[in-house]
Amino acid sequence: MNLPVAEVEFIQAFVKPTLKDRWLGQLDSPKRRSKQLQRLHHGFDFEARSTEHLKHLHQADFIALLRRRRAGGPVHVISAHSSRDGNVYSFDEAIDPNRGVAWSHSTICIYSPKLLAVFADEYDHYVLWNGPA
Repeated sequence: MNLPVAEVEFIQAFVKPTLKDRWLGQLDSPKRRSKQLQRLHHGFDFEARSTEHLKHLHQADFIALLRRRRAGGPVHVISAHSSRDGNVYSFDEAIDPNRGVAWSHSTICIYSPKLLAVFADEYDHYVLWNGPA
């Protein structure tokens, strides 16, 4: 398997059990990766101890929420946008409201592979959290 450790750990921690093998196989294949990433437009394949919908959350509140969950850099990105997919960003680059990847739809920002990620689909943003309550 050639997937980055952050992606494997994210899939193991956050993707629904029945879909984990598919995600691992699809993302590990250069031919099938883009097709799997297009699913981010239309599907919510994730589960977490806590899923917080970020509707109407201001940037300062978003940053505070991530900081409470011990977010920092580096931030690994899985994205349907090929220019961002597989890249690593600093915390500040990821959360910038004008250019930050956390605000791009069809994107997963992995702040801590087993504990914390942000998912953005076509319409909404979610914080996925597997840490203590």
